Amino acid sequence: MKKRYLIDTIFALLTIYSLLILLPGSLFYTPITYSITSVVSGETPEVLIDRKTTFFSFLATYNVDVRYASGDSKNAVACGSGTTHEYLANLSGVRISSLREWAANDSRCSRLPIGKYYSKTCWRIHQPFFGLVNDKNVCTKVAFFSIYEDQK
Repeated sequence: MKKRYLIDTIFALLTIYSLLILLPGSLFYTPITYSITSVVSGETPEVLIDRKTTFFSFLATYNVDVRYASGDSKNAVACGSGTTHEYLANLSGVRISSLREWAANDSRCSRLPIGKYYSKTCWRIHQPFFGLVNDKNVCTKVAFFSIYEDQK
């Protein structure tokens, strides 16, 4: 009887652990809208991100990658960086920041040359569920934007 109970308990724990491993990173953090404003040359683009409510607190590293979408440098990295933050449960709402601030103060993002660009931001959620499962990744859809010449 005790042996059967032990086997059932172990099986239940393994099943729960397997389900935790399969859970997507979006359970922790889901960016709903991610866009970057097109601006006149000399201005810094703004990043708008609308976040779905988070249900769990977590530690995550985010990386911003801005690449050229046209010209000789197509697909080359224009700027981008990232840093680690603690995200608290029940975080939601809209955040607006400059592209430089969003890219962990990468000065290359302040004054991009005229051209077309695309950006993607990814979060690596570190050791969710108290370190019981592997890190999870969540990425935004690609956001396109332009730096254009002033038409004055």
